[in-house]
Amino acid sequence: MEINQDNNANLYELKTREALSIKPDDITLQYELSKILLEKKENKDEAKEILENLLDANLRNKVLFQLGKLEMEDGNVISARYYFKNLLNTKNRSVTLFELGKLEKFSDNCEQSKNYFRQFLNERDSSSNKVKEFYALQYLLFLEIHDENYEEAYIIFQKILEHSEVKKISHKNLVQINLYLKYKLERLNEEDKEEMKNSYFFNQLQNYDEKRAIDHIKNHLDENNTKREHTIFLNSISIKKLYNEISLIIKILKPKTFNLCDKYILDYEYAIGEINGVKTNTIEIITFPNTNDIITMYPIISKEQDFIIPKTKKLKNK
Repeated sequence: MEINQDNNANLYELKTREALSIKPDDITLQYELSKILLEKKENKDEAKEILENLLDANLRNKVLFQLGKLEMEDGNVISARYYFKNLLNTKNRSVTLFELGKLEKFSDNCEQSKNYFRQFLNERDSSSNKVKEFYALQYLLFLEIHDENYEEAYIIFQKILEHSEVKKISHKNLVQINLYLKYKLERLNEEDKEEMKNSYFFNQLQNYDEKRAIDHIKNHLDENNTKREHTIFLNSISIKKLYNEISLIIKILKPKTFNLCDKYILDYEYAIGEINGVKTNTIEIITFPNTNDIITMYPIISKEQDFIIPKTKKLKNK
């Protein structure tokens, strides 16, 4: 199926380029070609050049929006912000507020992110995209949790439960969010407490234990054939030493908000693990919000990078 989609995309690009060779000044064809290139995630520089040349055309609003998304994907926050803000007084205002909310969240401007998502939700109309509305509520929920505004987070969570798109969140995750908020608000009943008893996450939340964390992370030393993608540490890595070292490192780093948790991504200058047989030097660390208490960590393959660990720090198992 993917091969057919790729072939169709390539054919569509070829036909569009042929049409442009006949009508090189056709701005609709130029814009269409830029969209094709962006959807294929190929020749982004060419797509960007086409879009920038169309800024003075009557497709300006569409072009500004595409350029904003392109710059956001490339991590160019200032440029993305500039393009999006130029759309706030247009008919594209609603969808632009949503994109600005995402942009500011990923830039760690949490208060500004919340403001944009609230504006998006307050100004939406009956034709608003329900999926975007649902994701805006999720973004707001976790931002409020990160800011420890648990009452506000609980109100937002109730709206999520009533939303038509709630099926996009697994029952397990809904239960975890509900118990987390009730724990923070001191509203747990006996049934809740019983449900939390056998949960590693909630045991650690209530009474953090380093040995229990290390034992949990050691699950990533062995293959797990029940998982489609299982990340494992190399046998040469000492999990305890790795845990102790990373516990110190993350104290000087700023995490990313990651659902109910905080997330760090670190790069070593040597392989520390593998994913489906592919070696990697990158590790993802998950902690409880606003703490350095590590819940879990595991090797990943990622372009993100927060911190490089020097080669001299290699941790060998003894």
